[in-house]
Amino acid sequence: MEAPRFYVENLTAPRCRLSAEEAHHARHVLRTRPEDPLIVFDGRGGWAAGTMQLQGAEVFCALSEAPHQDPPPRLDWILASAVPKGQRASTLVEQASQLGVPRLLWLECAHSVVRPQAEGEKMRSWRRTAIEAAKQCGRNFVLALDGPIPLEQLLEHPAYGARDVLWADQAAAQSLWTWLDRHVLAVAAASSAPLPGPVILIGPEGDFSPRERDLLRSTRRARPVRLAEHNLRVETAALACAALLAAVGDRVAPAPGVNPVA
Repeated sequence: MEAPRFYVENLTAPRCRLSAEEAHHARHVLRTRPEDPLIVFDGRGGWAAGTMQLQGAEVFCALSEAPHQDPPPRLDWILASAVPKGQRASTLVEQASQLGVPRLLWLECAHSVVRPQAEGEKMRSWRRTAIEAAKQCGRNFVLALDGPIPLEQLLEHPAYGARDVLWADQAAAQSLWTWLDRHVLAVAAASSAPLPGPVILIGPEGDFSPRERDLLRSTRRARPVRLAEHNLRVETAALACAALLAAVGDRVAPAPGVNPVA
């Protein structure tokens, strides 16, 4: 049986302290005892094996090896989605994490219903969900979760505006798969360099407003793409993109032991 995994903010030798929340999970949920094997990871690709130690009320992982560092995924892309209602937002975060989405950016649109505060309790809860999903699925990079950001600001932001921008539109002539085949897979076949993937926009249940559509059409690097034959709910559309990008990411990943050329 694989050792349980715990998130730590800093992966430091010779031992790492678990947060109060992680310590509670170790001692009172999993019933982990001193000297039991653990795996700790820092959410940035670092991880190491060790054993549990107690010091008063605090829980530590004594590392039994030097920390490892996973390489980042070759395909780096951003999912920018309107926030679904209720529990559906947490489901989106959890499953996007399992599918390997590098960054989820909450998008604020004219028709958005859910408008979370940037550092409010909902954002803190969703970030905890991302950590829990990474723990459970064995991912050593925690899904980065940011926002909300208005569509206009996203298109003007230098960190996002320099990328290709794709927005989900059922009426689009080109499918997302066709775009990825031409602009990602074809490029990957000609070079081993890291691939700066697109920003993919998923609008709210009321879709993008006419003004937002005009703004997207006037943005030089923005293109509409079709996801499916029928209309999709926000989280369904977002996860359809995540699944497709996961498949493309697997296609362009370097062979084991091969480091991409920077």
